[in-house]
Amino acid sequence: MLKIYTIEKARKTILRRETLSAINYPDELIAGVEKIFGQGTSPHQAVERILSTVSTQGDAALQHWSK
Repeated sequence: MLKIYTIEKARKTILRRETLSAINYPDELIAGVEKIFGQGTSPHQAVERILSTVSTQGDAALQHWSK
């Protein structure tokens, strides 16, 4: 179900969220992501890649990423 916000509530919540590029991820997280996905890959890009492969490859992709 779609949640409906008042303008005032939206300004205080969803419209104040940081963009993904503005998030400062811990160095350990970045290192782990880059170890699996390659140098310069952000956590957001890694998630996009996982979702994309699961969407196109289904269970085979789930088995791959689970390893």
